[in-house]
Amino acid sequence: MAIPKWNTPSRQAHLVDLFLDSGGFCVFGHKPCPNPEHHYVNYIEGLIADWQADDRAQARAVWQTERLRLHSLGERRYPLRGQFNNISQDIFFWQSAPILPRRASR
Repeated sequence: MAIPKWNTPSRQAHLVDLFLDSGGFCVFGHKPCPNPEHHYVNYIEGLIADWQADDRAQARAVWQTERLRLHSLGERRYPLRGQFNNISQDIFFWQSAPILPRRASR
């Protein structure tokens, strides 16, 4: 059986400590607990869902950073109305015809 990705050693230790402190009942220490969401089994479901959301957010941030590094050209950025970047400059000069000076008419 495969171990879930959210199940890290520190998170396992936290779940064990939580169980030992609560005795498997109310995690907040209430003896007759009025809220069923405080019961250990119900509480850890929300905790695990939060850990999974944190892992997804971290993976998304890593992916976006990697994507930015892969696709950036590593050149300085200018304002939108500023200079061409190197690739745009090459395309512009390659597509445009050479400009020849005009002779003044007599």
